[in-house]
Amino acid sequence: MRRDAQSTIACPPSPPQDCEFSYLNVQILHLLGVEGPRTKEPARYIRYIYNRTILENATVRAAAVSSLARFGAVAEELAPRITILLKRALFDHDDEVCTGGLVFLVLSSFRHR
Repeated sequence: MRRDAQSTIACPPSPPQDCEFSYLNVQILHLLGVEGPRTKEPARYIRYIYNRTILENATVRAAAVSSLARFGAVAEELAPRITILLKRALFDHDDEVCTGGLVFLVLSSFRHR
């Protein structure tokens, strides 16, 4: 246990941060994007994937956007919900994340015409 500099309360050791495992996160998101839309309940994975677009570094956020786009393309019943989530990604400060969301939104608009 380490001691907090401001008090005498002992603090537990810090757990490893998710950002230390970016490569693993990207691989998992890719796997979820490939296999997740074909499962019996694809909606179960959406919250986990969307949380990565909020909580992670730019590389993982871009992978999460790509995975969400695959869900929207394969699981048509989820497309309206995925569209809403990807519109939020357009406001990301990283160009790769914004572009990934924009590409899916443009392609899905052509598909639904």
